[in-house]
Amino acid sequence: MSTKEKMIERLLSVPKDYTYFELRSLSSKLGCSISQKGSGSRCMLISPSGARLAFHKPHNYCYFKGYAVKDIILFLQKEGLI
Repeated sequence: MSTKEKMIERLLSVPKDYTYFELRSLSSKLGCSISQKGSGSRCMLISPSGARLAFHKPHNYCYFKGYAVKDIILFLQKEGLI
């Protein structure tokens, strides 16, 4: 199993300790990018097709909330990336 497959498997398990850095790493492997404009914590996950998902970057290197992980999963599935 490749690293990319392991990262997708971890995301699909809806972990309670999923970090922003894990999302950045996975998004780059899937061809997505993350854009942060301004000084706030608002970010955009941008798929290769140009679709966007807005989310808040967790503060102080904390973990994403469960609903945010589920939103990311649904977005990536809808885009056909996972």
